[in-house]
Amino acid sequence: MEEWQEKILELVRNNQVEDAVSRAEEIAEETGMHDDVARFLIGVGAGTSCRDERPAIMLLEKAETIAKTNEVKELARKVLVMTRS
Repeated sequence: MEEWQEKILELVRNNQVEDAVSRAEEIAEETGMHDDVARFLIGVGAGTSCRDERPAIMLLEKAETIAKTNEVKELARKVLVMTRS
């Protein structure tokens, strides 16, 4: 796992989801890895949805906005719909 992934995951584990979302956005801009960051948020959001829906929704919504390709945006939308249902 890359350092940026560990940092985001640590923030989510410590219930600092707003900070995790902000950090993810910064990383995407700094590195240009928008889709990679978005995919990571989708994975974390999907795992988080089992415990609490609110943080998962925040992560998934941010993943959709960070993503550059339609494929990743659509994936975020699908997981978001499943989380809300």
